[in-house]
Amino acid sequence: MRMSGSEVEIIMARQELTKMSMAEKIGISRNRLYTALNSKNLAPATVGRIAKVLDVDVEEILEDESR
Repeated sequence: MRMSGSEVEIIMARQELTKMSMAEKIGISRNRLYTALNSKNLAPATVGRIAKVLDVDVEEILEDESR
């Protein structure tokens, strides 16, 4: 799955979340979160955990495949 790192960062800014606090809530290291935000291919479970912490639907943070 391709996640839109920029969309995630916009949502994080709205919720005043730092990458460190978000990584802690997801249960991953800050370095792994950086990798996830820049990755082209993520496991569905990882995308699901990120969406859950942000309290958004998974589809809101997925990259549009048509681009």
